[in-house]
Amino acid sequence: MDYINFCKNYFAVTNMPIDLMENNKPVYSTISTLLTYQPEKTYQVFWTLSPTEQNPCFCRYSPDLEYGCVHIEGTDYYVIIGPSFSVPVSDALIHEYIRENAIPAEYREAVAELLCSIPILSHQQFSNHLALLHMSLNGKVMDTSALFKHPEQDVQELKKQQAQKIAANMENNLLHNTYHFEKQLWSHIQSGNIKNLEDFLAASSSTLTEGKLANTPLRQAKNLFIITVVKTGMLGAIPGGVDVEKTYQLIDLYIQECEQLQTIEAVKELQYSMLIDFCGRTAETHIPEGVSTEINQHGIL
Repeated sequence: MDYINFCKNYFAVTNMPIDLMENNKPVYSTISTLLTYQPEKTYQVFWTLSPTEQNPCFCRYSPDLEYGCVHIEGTDYYVIIGPSFSVPVSDALIHEYIRENAIPAEYREAVAELLCSIPILSHQQFSNHLALLHMSLNGKVMDTSALFKHPEQDVQELKKQQAQKIAANMENNLLHNTYHFEKQLWSHIQSGNIKNLEDFLAASSSTLTEGKLANTPLRQAKNLFIITVVKTGMLGAIPGGVDVEKTYQLIDLYIQECEQLQTIEAVKELQYSMLIDFCGRTAETHIPEGVSTEINQHGIL
């Protein structure tokens, strides 16, 4: 396969920047080509942080600036997609991108225009891009939930358990959560401890349920998702330190994505990744001032 032309065509169709690396040497870069500029740093941060034994894999400079990587199996080539943004591009994100990639100041205006043209994607939508690239380049189909591994049990099993709990609650007419359960859930979001949140969701005998909100199961699931994402933002993320405007933008994005889904299972999968996403964002606000994201993620203080 002509990997360079594949990358060019993928960008033309999706408007998502995509790069081709041979080991850690750039072969093709969408952004470098458009800016007629060769970056001095060869994805140094990406290769330092990325768990390359997993294929595909993610790398985040921050909760709002994300890359993905697909190793073309049997070769030394890696396809990197990104940056991807889950909120509208701000001056702070532009500054962060330029700083991480050591781009000279004279390119700032061109970089800003290019970054603002990239489509806004939730983490779940970005996962779908990685799954598509993995299938196209390696001929392997993967469930995007494989990118959200729980340390002690597979996410699919977790979602099955949650679905069974929901069905049991509906059958037994347990239509409302207890105040205690919701309080615990929002406190985990607020604290930013993803491991504790995952353990709580896996071990809890309760689920997020409400009374009858619609006449069809799918509409019921979507309405419940809308309630959940709003509460997650208002009662978890904002008290946890996430910017108010950013929280509202994320709530809108997740609601729009939910409305496009066609199955209850897809709504539940999105709900799980949404909770983890917000929890990760509150964790980011707890980084001590002056400590970089990379150092914090490695626990070097």
